[in-house]
Amino acid sequence: MTTQVIAVEQPVERPVESQWSIVRRRFLRHRMAVSSLILLVVLFGASLLAPWIAPFPRDAIDLNAQFLAPMSRNPATGALHILGTDHIGRDLFTRVLYSARISLMLAVLVATLTSVIGAIMGLLAGYYLGWVDTLITRSLEFISTFPFLTILLILTSLLLQSPDLIPIPGAFIALIQYGTGVPGDEAASLALIVLALAVLSWTGTARLMRGMVLSVREQPFIESARALGASNRRIIMRHVLPNSLPPLIVDYTLAINGVLVLESALSFLGYGVQDPTPTWGNILAIAESNMLNHPWMPLVPGIPLVIAALAVNFVGDGIRDAFDPRSVLGGAGATG
Repeated sequence: MTTQVIAVEQPVERPVESQWSIVRRRFLRHRMAVSSLILLVVLFGASLLAPWIAPFPRDAIDLNAQFLAPMSRNPATGALHILGTDHIGRDLFTRVLYSARISLMLAVLVATLTSVIGAIMGLLAGYYLGWVDTLITRSLEFISTFPFLTILLILTSLLLQSPDLIPIPGAFIALIQYGTGVPGDEAASLALIVLALAVLSWTGTARLMRGMVLSVREQPFIESARALGASNRRIIMRHVLPNSLPPLIVDYTLAINGVLVLESALSFLGYGVQDPTPTWGNILAIAESNMLNHPWMPLVPGIPLVIAALAVNFVGDGIRDAFDPRSVLGGAGATG
């Protein structure tokens, strides 16, 4: 008598993939977003290495080499100016390299401040409701009644003319100095620009966060947490905030892009970062005043500004698609 052994197949247990792992995998399939992120890393990395790879000192003036065209040589020294020189003979390649770090860091700092302020205000308004929601919502409506650009120009002009009007913590100035690599006096001026932009730019993030919190706070798991005796702080930190983060992250990348362009526009108009601190905006302002005789000059800061803004925008699109379960990365979105 033979005994027949029947092999029973055991179910294969697949590891549970976390939400962040899914988001990371979906983002890495978005080729345009990944390529743009690599481009931004290379651009920012090159700007960090500017003190070592720039061919000239940042503010070196040579009145014998004014308005040299790209790939021209200094008539006195024979040194090559890859992107030419400006109206006082400063090397434009060097200044564009330094300005990349300053412009990008300012955009990141302002976007971070606006996201933090807006997230806190929206979180408080959406979760506690009542008089807290009324106070914050009315504040948002009050700020929105004023023309944004006009108030921003007035505020930045006032702060630049009276830098002692608002006391700025030394730690904040040190952070900007460390991030941008500029001297202390220039860092103090940059801090004023950062604060002016942040104070007027957080309302959109607050509205977004409030809407997300209003939808999350009505979910069954929030009611279950309350029934189990969880405190408001625990509910906010463990349930409400994590479930409200995806749109906030997307909004953060869009804020970086918006601030990058806005800061350049302010500097171009003369109400932002002042010369000799180089940013793409004030280099573009100098180029605009001389473009009739030297039409190549606006292209020097304009091209990297457009490339950086588009790259940040593509990264934001990739993050948005990675969080959106309805998007199918692998088709047009994955290839860009």
